[in-house]
Amino acid sequence: EGATGRFIEVTSGNQIVWEYINPLMADSGRLAGGSSSGRANSVFRAHRFAPDDPALEGRDLDPALYANLNRILGVS
Repeated sequence: EGATGRFIEVTSGNQIVWEYINPLMADSGRLAGGSSSGRANSVFRAHRFAPDDPALEGRDLDPALYANLNRILGVS
């Protein structure tokens, strides 16, 4: 659900495995006439990586590294 900033993983039996809502808000642009259309957390695309995906090899994915950012954004 990119327009609402919502990421979910769903099983073949339609069960939600996890859900995450993007906390980052940005100016969503201008309407015709120049007025602001407000702020939004929309996203374009998300990719699922398996825990053993080679792209993750050697990367430190410890969520504690982002504790301060999560605290500031209120997502901890």
